[in-house]
Amino acid sequence: MSSNEVPNDLNDLPKVQKTEVQKPKLQKPKVQRKVRLEVRIEVRLRDFHQRDFSRLCEIDRLCYSEAIAYTPEEMALGLVQPGAFALVAEAGEQVIAFVLAYRKKRSLGNSVGHIVTIDVVEEFRARGIGHRLMESAEQRLRQNGARRIILEVETENGPALRFYKRRGYAIQRLLSSYYADGSDAYLMEKALT
Repeated sequence: MSSNEVPNDLNDLPKVQKTEVQKPKLQKPKVQRKVRLEVRIEVRLRDFHQRDFSRLCEIDRLCYSEAIAYTPEEMALGLVQPGAFALVAEAGEQVIAFVLAYRKKRSLGNSVGHIVTIDVVEEFRARGIGHRLMESAEQRLRQNGARRIILEVETENGPALRFYKRRGYAIQRLLSSYYADGSDAYLMEKALT
């Protein structure tokens, strides 16, 4: 039978092999996850040098809102307090984090350390740099006679609150309208042993 002829009977139809129709396999959509690349960097802690001042001010503005960040004048005042010191963390030649602290003498030899601020540039967070800075600052304050350390932290700053609590700081009281924008802070404290 030619291709133009119409079959008269079903038997005249060409034989077709039966094949099973395969159902398409459904694939699960690929979920994209953000992956943080852990690049090992060498971080060195050292004492603050005057040449670091503008970088410290820049980092503070990167880490905090305008209402919370220190002005250059406030930062300078913090650095000249009796017993004040700043430690910086460097990656290569770049300052990526710092802590500013001082020791206050109280009557009866009861010295108190004060962590004024600790700032870590965002892309370097969660790498233990803040922990190392706090450990070093606490050690220096202890060596200088501090028996306890205080600090203030914005009540809405969950990551900072968790960081300080892991380090042994406890909330002592609420400081209403502590910051320029009217937001509150907690006064936190840690006893040094």
